[in-house]
Amino acid sequence: MNNYNKIILLSSLLFSVNTYAEEVSVFCSNDSAKWKWLYIDNSLFKKVKVNGTFMDNMVQFSILKKYFTYFKIDGNQNSINNLIQQCINSYGTEYKYAQISRGITSDWYLIGTSDYSISPGNYKIYYMLGDVADSMEADKIFTNKQISVKEAFEKSLR
Repeated sequence: MNNYNKIILLSSLLFSVNTYAEEVSVFCSNDSAKWKWLYIDNSLFKKVKVNGTFMDNMVQFSILKKYFTYFKIDGNQNSINNLIQQCINSYGTEYKYAQISRGITSDWYLIGTSDYSISPGNYKIYYMLGDVADSMEADKIFTNKQISVKEAFEKSLR
């Protein structure tokens, strides 16, 4: 492999991560992407909230950029399992995926404890050509098992 091919290969596999902390609301979703907010003690006025950090991940292949964001919870897998159990207790086994959102019009995000342990649910992979914001599109994806960041990108359709 000549130097030119090595440079192309390395530049096509750039990977970056941005992070920012926040308190967010939890909702419960199902396999069909239906959802319900998770409330404290089934109160309609107090949503369950969790703290953590948004983990923005990007992979670049030549001019195509793929983005995936998940929420790294302040806590461990038991914290996530607790939220899942609250979802099931509140809405039944159909709503078995605990996810987070910034608000009613926000995207949905999976919850994880690391780049290698992200809980199941519905998410999006965003695509952008070069730096042209108008070219942004998204694939809606569902996973019913725990995944890693790498697997999240592999499930994308492009």
